[in-house]
Amino acid sequence: MDLLKSSSTSTNRIQQITDDYFFVKAERRIFKIQFNDILFIEGLKDYVVIQTVSQKVITAMNIKTIYEQLPQNTFARISKSYVINMSQVTSFDNNTAFIDKYEIPIGDAYRTQFFDEFVIRKLLSRNR
Repeated sequence: MDLLKSSSTSTNRIQQITDDYFFVKAERRIFKIQFNDILFIEGLKDYVVIQTVSQKVITAMNIKTIYEQLPQNTFARISKSYVINMSQVTSFDNNTAFIDKYEIPIGDAYRTQFFDEFVIRKLLSRNR
């Protein structure tokens, strides 16, 4: 079976999920992407850009589909267009997450959930 010529529905899904990586079809090839290497994922209508430490992979998929298949304890949806790898975040403020040289906007609709689920439980405080 030729994986690159599979049905059109498979182009809208991650090809295979395992504990630390997945395969995704892009540019007539299948790329192996390590979860730990992902910096962020940007949604562009019917495509997503998976920005890793070393490369950018663009594939035909929407951001909701890819987000639902990622480990929810590591990845956070912070806006309509962005999913970030929390282990790659270096800092953030109320409106922006900073990853490496990238500034990722935090959307109003996602702000409370992001802070409640990922920030507050990890925030060190003098009063605890």
